[in-house]
Amino acid sequence: MNGQLNQVEQISNQLYGPSPSNEIKTYCENVKNYYISNIDECNILFEKLQNTNNEYFSFWLIDVIINIININYNNLRINQKEIIRNYIVYLIKNPIEIFKKYNFILNKYCQLILLFIKYDYPENINNFFTDIIQNIYVSNNNNNNNNL
Repeated sequence: MNGQLNQVEQISNQLYGPSPSNEIKTYCENVKNYYISNIDECNILFEKLQNTNNEYFSFWLIDVIINIININYNNLRINQKEIIRNYIVYLIKNPIEIFKKYNFILNKYCQLILLFIKYDYPENINNFFTDIIQNIYVSNNNNNNNNL
């Protein structure tokens, strides 16, 4: 499936261009549906997100992750939720440069964070912020200790 993600990366500029072909839209939709149906492989989406410089592919990846959370989050196993949680916390602590460079990606990224909060902390949103701040603090202290 990694080859198909590479293909989506190559055609994502066309997908979000002025008039994408039905073939491109269908191909990208099929790849998205594959990941929605095969949650155990979603970690590759986060890895690709961290390593691409293609703004349209980044947007597409975030959109797929949003769809996975929207459609499947309540049915995920604990370890699958943990994978998603760890990647989202990582992205919060270590924002990718492309998020800062393009507002449309930053907006999609914020949508992902808010959706994650909605599903992972439905009744106790205050805990989310406490957990994130604590996580960032621990991470910063570890980084400072490593620099000594």
